[in-house]
Amino acid sequence: MVVYRPPYSQGHQLTIPQFIDEFLETFTHEISSLEIFIVSGDFNIEVDVADDPDVQAFVESMYVLRLDQHVNCETHVKGHILDHI
Repeated sequence: MVVYRPPYSQGHQLTIPQFIDEFLETFTHEISSLEIFIVSGDFNIEVDVADDPDVQAFVESMYVLRLDQHVNCETHVKGHILDHI
């Protein structure tokens, strides 16, 4: 499954906590019905900023879903890891 989460803006007012709720709801069902499951995309969540509470919640949601992050280098021209596999 490919995911794109635009960054929060006036035109896209989905917060990271709201995204996490939808992410958990969607993928809990999908993962339980498949043996192998790959998620990739641009989540626009800087997972390398460990002291951000939203990042911590997102990483926890990946842990709950038993998903592993395989990208470990910057994926944005201004730095940070925004993309996930």
